[in-house]
Amino acid sequence: MLFAADASWRWQMLAEADDDTYERFWRQATRWLADESPEPLEVEVRGGRAAGDGVEVRVHARDPSYAPRHAAQVSVRFEGPDGRVSRVPAVAIPEEPGRYLAVADSLAAGVHRVTTEVQGDTEATDRAESMVLVGGADPELAEPGLQESVLEQLAVETGGRRFDLDEAPLLREALAERLAARSATTAVELWDTVWVFVLLVGLLLAEWALRRRWGLR
Repeated sequence: MLFAADASWRWQMLAEADDDTYERFWRQATRWLADESPEPLEVEVRGGRAAGDGVEVRVHARDPSYAPRHAAQVSVRFEGPDGRVSRVPAVAIPEEPGRYLAVADSLAAGVHRVTTEVQGDTEATDRAESMVLVGGADPELAEPGLQESVLEQLAVETGGRRFDLDEAPLLREALAERLAARSATTAVELWDTVWVFVLLVGLLLAEWALRRRWGLR
């Protein structure tokens, strides 16, 4: 935090006696600058955006002195929306003391309750609970980047062609050729068809009938 002023005490001198803006500013600034102490057991849940995706549970375990807990027994319990319970053991992450990883595959869609337990040789059992939503994202939007293989397959199956950005001018010519190949023009003369003759005769009879009804000649 950078505070480029050398006379902030003037704020208090010029303020009203019951104005605590000066004290509140420095109190909140101190709280913002102060780093919170970590919890003895920290759990981070990743994945599960689409149904069937794996869910990773990363565990950071510490002892009462906040030193990494080595050789701890870490287990992760998943309780699905249907009440089904499954347990996944966590393995230690190499070169990261006190960190463990558990991976659960093929979880059903819905909200799962994740319970993490850490048991050491002498320390008491630590427990942490969290929630994870599986299948909450649209699979199509999970990876919105360009997937050339999918576009190529779609073009082949539909009888089309994929164009790169630098081939955009060729798109117009390809569309014109495709429309010219598929479209056919058929000329039909209507003046000597039966329906045109019937329509003309009907109009003349209707006019004659209306003129007779209205007394016109």
